[in-house]
Amino acid sequence: MKIILTRSPKQNEHLRRGILECNMKLLDRDIISLPLLKAEPITPGEMGKQTILGLDQFDDIFFISKNAVAFGLDQLEQYWPQWPILLRWFAVGSGTSSALGPANVKVSYPHNASSEGLLGMPELEHMAGRKCLIVRGIGGRETLKEGLEARGAQVSYLETYQRVPIEFSVAELPQVESNQPELSQPELSQAESSHAKLSQAESSRPESVEYEEIVALLYSGEALSHFLSRGGANVLQYQLIVPSQRLLIMANDLGFAKVELANSQEDHAMLQVLQQMRRRVS
Repeated sequence: MKIILTRSPKQNEHLRRGILECNMKLLDRDIISLPLLKAEPITPGEMGKQTILGLDQFDDIFFISKNAVAFGLDQLEQYWPQWPILLRWFAVGSGTSSALGPANVKVSYPHNASSEGLLGMPELEHMAGRKCLIVRGIGGRETLKEGLEARGAQVSYLETYQRVPIEFSVAELPQVESNQPELSQPELSQAESSHAKLSQAESSRPESVEYEEIVALLYSGEALSHFLSRGGANVLQYQLIVPSQRLLIMANDLGFAKVELANSQEDHAMLQVLQQMRRRVS
């Protein structure tokens, strides 16, 4: 088994250590670090500054990632040396909550690290009339905002960073063996060609031959789309682990036939699925 980790180098290194420590009988060379996106800070415009200056007008603040903390907390601290007393702080998961440690505030977070997990918290059941601020990067899911608004809350965004694709070469990826040459049909669209190549590669595998599993961990729609666009049809034969039903459906729609669902994006949840997959092939 080869495993491709696709988050930041620091996050990949943390998970790599976890994989090597959990007795999956893998070597360091079996784990490939391939960051797909990098976060870059953005300077808040006039509207962003007004949002920050009005922090004491909000009842609840949400950080939806460690990057939101890394870039957002710095911007907030420039204007707020002391936090508003009545402000409730929420994080999407335990890792994001830990990143908020320097803020020295009480942080609530769900066991299931996701927007859905946040919305399932008892503290957020009755939200009518409350003003909420979500700190995040540009773009992303609207699930939390829509869920809070459905409960009567007023929701604003503070976007503090942007995700930029990292270019990589196909040569950096492990190749899945195939007994037949690739299709050469220029009249097909890129998506049709990818599906055709996947079908051909699968049908050409003799049952008596064992093929090494290649597993990629993907965490967002942006990363998934970039992975396929740069990796080509070969990556459609990889097995994926994703942290949400939305991503699983998206991966299936793009042509990935083997997709496993983790309970959350936290390392322990992704690692649990990896261990289950490893036991199946041992």
